[in-house]
Amino acid sequence: MLHKPVVLIYRNNLLPASETFVQKQAEALRDFIPYYVGSRLVQGLQLPQERRIALNQGGLLGLTNELSYKLWGKTSVDFVRSLQRLHPALIHAHFAPDGAIALPLAQCLQVPLVVTFHGYDATMHDKYAKASFWSHRVYLRRREVLKQKARLFIAVSESIKQKLLE
Repeated sequence: MLHKPVVLIYRNNLLPASETFVQKQAEALRDFIPYYVGSRLVQGLQLPQERRIALNQGGLLGLTNELSYKLWGKTSVDFVRSLQRLHPALIHAHFAPDGAIALPLAQCLQVPLVVTFHGYDATMHDKYAKASFWSHRVYLRRREVLKQKARLFIAVSESIKQKLLE
C-alpha cells in the first residue's frame, strides 16, 4: 500500500475558532495527509490530536522555544526531528506573517513553502505593521526573503492578487 505524502499546514496559533476555512481546506485534501503545525495550541477548533504538532508544549521551556523560533528562526532540535520523521512534501502557511515565520522551518526541512494571502495580509500598510503584532514586524523584516524563497503564493481572490502584484 502506498502512503500519501504529508503537507504541513502552518499557523502560528493552532487553530482559532474563526479559521474553519483552514481546517476544511486541509481535511478536503485527497492526495496529501495534512498535519497541523504551529507555535502553540489555542482554544478553538478541535484538530486531530495525532496530526497536530506545536512547538510550545508548555512551561518555561516551551515559551523559550516559541520565542526563539518566532524572533530568530531558531527552533528546537526535537521539533525539527518530529517533523522530519513525517517526510513532508511541503509547508502551506496561511497568511503572509505566518509564511514569514514558517520560512526558516521550510529551509531547515528543505521543503517548498506555499503561502496563501487571505486579505489583510495583502492590504496591510507598513506603518501599521511596524506598530502592530510582533508577527507583522517579523513579516516586514523577512518579506523580501519570503518573496525570493517561497515557491508559490496563492491569493484568495482576484482583488487580493491585484493588490499583491502592485
